Amino acid sequence: MKSKLFSLSIVYAIMLLFTSCSNHKDLAVSVKDSETDYIFAAQYDRSKTIAVQQYINEALKPNRIFADHSEEVVKDIKLTDGSVFHLESSPGDFTVEFEKNKNSKGSYDNMRKVCLGVREIVAGK
Repeated sequence: MKSKLFSLSIVYAIMLLFTSCSNHKDLAVSVKDSETDYIFAAQYDRSKTIAVQQYINEALKPNRIFADHSEEVVKDIKLTDGSVFHLESSPGDFTVEFEKNKNSKGSYDNMRKVCLGVREIVAGK
């Protein structure tokens, strides 16, 4: 009986190892920076989602985008400085769509800086 329980424990540990390794999908970050739009998209290890959300909340203070680590956010956002953008976020995925003609140059520069910070977090830098 103990031998069977020990064997099951080993099988379970191996399954956990393979499951945790298989959840580390390849990192994919893309940026489209045209005359009219700035679009940032990242697909990353789901385990970094809370770190990304905490970073976004900190970087965009006093605005709070993520409350209590929401699983999924899809919304148009207007910050207190007047910046507007569309954000989609779910575990392992993050996208910002920023229209330059609806925002100031300063807002654009800030959004690029915020997205570079997200890239560093998801890349593990």
